Amino acid sequence: RKAKLITTEFEIRQFHWSDWSEFLKFYNQTHGNVRSLESDQLAEQELLGSPNRSLTNHCFLAIENSGIFSLLGYMILDPEPPIARCIASMSLTKTELGSILYKEFVKEAIAYAQNNSFNVLHTRTNATDTNSHEILKGLEMSLVRTEWTMSLDFDVAINDHYPGSNFSLAPFKTGTDEEILATLQNLCFQEHWGFSPNTRPQIETHMKSPHSPAEGVKILRLNNLPAGYVWTEQEPSTEGILGKIGMLGVHPNMRGKGLGNYLMTEGIKFLKECGATSINLDVDSENSSAWKIYQSIGFSKIAEHHWYEKKLNPIDTGNTL
Repeated sequence: RKAKLITTEFEIRQFHWSDWSEFLKFYNQTHGNVRSLESDQLAEQELLGSPNRSLTNHCFLAIENSGIFSLLGYMILDPEPPIARCIASMSLTKTELGSILYKEFVKEAIAYAQNNSFNVLHTRTNATDTNSHEILKGLEMSLVRTEWTMSLDFDVAINDHYPGSNFSLAPFKTGTDEEILATLQNLCFQEHWGFSPNTRPQIETHMKSPHSPAEGVKILRLNNLPAGYVWTEQEPSTEGILGKIGMLGVHPNMRGKGLGNYLMTEGIKFLKECGATSINLDVDSENSSAWKIYQSIGFSKIAEHHWYEKKLNPIDTGNTL
């Protein structure tokens, strides 16, 4: 199904490679990036890096009907076949057409997901964006999850939580640890809402991102057996390096031993040593055991996002993503 919606003011269609230059420029602008070779390379990695995503199939553009190619927004779809889920992410310019474009993008996402045999469509919105919430509810999408963004108070002293001499913590080794990390991550999060099992190719792809260098991913072992990990990320900005605890997991058989605290403090120390001026993380509001640990370390809630869901009755068209 090749999407194409045309009105007197705009059209929505799937991405063509002839759009790449303008799309890249728009992407950098909406992400606050100063246009440079480095920012273009980073954007290219973010847009093309997912092994499940193809821009010609999973990117939709809203283009102004003005005779000159002018982007009004885009939507990226991320398919997750293992759990039959598709995630829609939108970015729009602030125009009077914003609400209309948002609604049309979501309708396009629903049609795509249904025609390609997905059971559910999810999209994430800012909790304060009441207009988007009303649009989503009008399209029979329901609020299913709330996610918090928490930020570390740098004035709080970070206490060491050394787990014992049988434990060792070491940076991720490229070419050696991909399968180990994928297996460990799947064990840690298999019961968590919205988690899609990771594969070696996905780990390899994520490790190519300049935001998450291999030395910022630490794997904890007990007598050489994987026990947990912390995955840090860094993003340069005009305000300095923005640090993030992207993922943190403890093997199900190793919980209740304070390893989560230890991994978190090690991740924080690493980011501070790299010059991070702030450190954030995202957490499911229903995961109280996690956010209570984060609070005890010095994190506090600074933002809230909502996940909306559309349950689908897939149409068997023979399509595959």
